[in-house]
Amino acid sequence: MAANKGRSDHTDYLFIAAKNIAIKTFQEGMTANNALKLASEAFWFGNHLIEHFETTEPVSEPLACKAGCYYCCFYQVLLPPLETLLIGNYVETTYTEQAKQDLMRRIERTLQLTDAKSVQERMAIWHDTPCIFLSNGRCSVYDARPLICAAWHSLDFNQCKEAFESNNPWAGIDGYPYRYHIFQTIRAGLREACTNVGCQTDSLAIAKAMKQYLTHEHPIEAWIEGDKVFKY
Repeated sequence: MAANKGRSDHTDYLFIAAKNIAIKTFQEGMTANNALKLASEAFWFGNHLIEHFETTEPVSEPLACKAGCYYCCFYQVLLPPLETLLIGNYVETTYTEQAKQDLMRRIERTLQLTDAKSVQERMAIWHDTPCIFLSNGRCSVYDARPLICAAWHSLDFNQCKEAFESNNPWAGIDGYPYRYHIFQTIRAGLREACTNVGCQTDSLAIAKAMKQYLTHEHPIEAWIEGDKVFKY
């Protein structure tokens, strides 16, 4: 019972800390810069907590993840609006015009293959629908990637390889639960804070979310003003 209570207290503290980051940022002004600042600080906060945790309590097994390994980059992850804004801004400020055009082609292709499809139908074409940001075997938005991607990891390369080759996205992958817990709790705290100020919080599949960001004239400003920028 005591152990369970300790975990609950930790969860509550982390949730409140993430929510307070958002509240403090919003109090400084509902601006585009602050919206991007909030998303960036949330990303940093999660990575900082994991680094601190693993420095004070070293992991028993090293992570198998390394640059150039992309078996996990075929999931059509769900993207909350705040993270979409951060990634969209990253694309706008770092991509060349040619890279943006290539991205839009990948988005359109992914949507043609996956939009309005059932989970089973999407699983059947899993190998044909890599993440829209996977380029030459690497994440092209790594420094602004979704929190769920930052949380994802593996302790066994062969498990990832076998899951991919067997076309089984539900295969078990050994990992450390606290990594997912940290980022999911941060997401929850941000979601509540954004809801409280009237900003949209519904998540969309990454291809659809990014298309709507890139085709909206002023996505960040509209989100701040409470418009439903990202629509099903």
